[in-house]
Amino acid sequence: MNVFIPGTNGAVGIPIAMALGAICGDPKNGLNLLKNIDSKCLKEAEKLVAQHEISIKPNFSKDYLYIKVKVKTDKGEGIAKIVRGHTNLVELKKNGLRIKGTGAKTGCEVENYREFLRKLSIKDLIKAAENADKKELAYMKEGVEMNLKASKEGMKYKGFAHQISQMVKSGVLKDDFFSKTKVIVSAASDGRMAGMSLPVMSSGSSGNQGVVAVLVPYLFGKENGVANEKIMKSIALSHLLNAYVKAFAGELSPICQCAIAAGVGAAAACVYQRKNDMKLIGHAINNVANDLGGMFCNGANLGCAIKVASSAEAAITSALVALNGFCISDSNGIIGATPEETLQNLAKITCEGMGKTNEVILGIMKRQAEV
Repeated sequence: MNVFIPGTNGAVGIPIAMALGAICGDPKNGLNLLKNIDSKCLKEAEKLVAQHEISIKPNFSKDYLYIKVKVKTDKGEGIAKIVRGHTNLVELKKNGLRIKGTGAKTGCEVENYREFLRKLSIKDLIKAAENADKKELAYMKEGVEMNLKASKEGMKYKGFAHQISQMVKSGVLKDDFFSKTKVIVSAASDGRMAGMSLPVMSSGSSGNQGVVAVLVPYLFGKENGVANEKIMKSIALSHLLNAYVKAFAGELSPICQCAIAAGVGAAAACVYQRKNDMKLIGHAINNVANDLGGMFCNGANLGCAIKVASSAEAAITSALVALNGFCISDSNGIIGATPEETLQNLAKITCEGMGKTNEVILGIMKRQAEV
């Protein structure tokens, strides 16, 4: 609701995004659906919104990603339904008749993937990352290059990263690895939220999660002279753990996954680079969960850059103290006897204890939008 749309000179919000998708979106481009926006397309979309032709109704009966869109024109009616995945089109109808060949996985297939993840241990994820092949590691490197490029471009928007950078220059903050990392990761988020046209490598279908999951381990590895192959394997682990957390807590949950899920992945990756020790990696996971576990998500907005920076700092700190043998033990709060249990406890709070959170936050956001 508060994210700027690339190529629109500052257009914000769901209605204009829907209008643009209907008028000039190309499904072949996947999540880059709106990359070919031009002035004519934008003008038509703005007209559609101004005429109040678009209506949105939240469906709080679903506890997973669910989007149903109905389009009416003089040529008839079309219905599309997306379930459990941002590009997972499970139903497409024209005038009541189903159109075959959406290429989607069923909701059950997507859930089966998450069920598969939930059955794994963190040790299994470490083994998978350790055995990543050259093609997979090259893909990790591609993500690093993409996100560093986005970070450089994001500095131009003078958001939160710019503020941190200025405080470093003036001596208010130390010019150290922590400050440098926070600037780099938050700059990429600043750019994304402000409508930057450059893509980022996502993690679990989230760009901001990808920024943390990819760049924090990369920067940590470079700072500590870790071999490039080890860094790329650690990024693979970071991605896997990000997905693992979300397999329990949900794809779109009340908690801030770019901080918590990606932070868990990044912290574990940093420890893995120095010591492939399951106990120490578990320490880092517990430390992040204890630090950031209560951070809620209030929608994608310009403030995400602050949370991304907080996640980066928490991940690095949690990793470093874990490497020194420090961990919040299972006699404290939600921390379990194993890191797996900790993440399951966190998911229990999210799924059972925060059931109304999304509805309340969305209500606040809607009231603010109407002012």
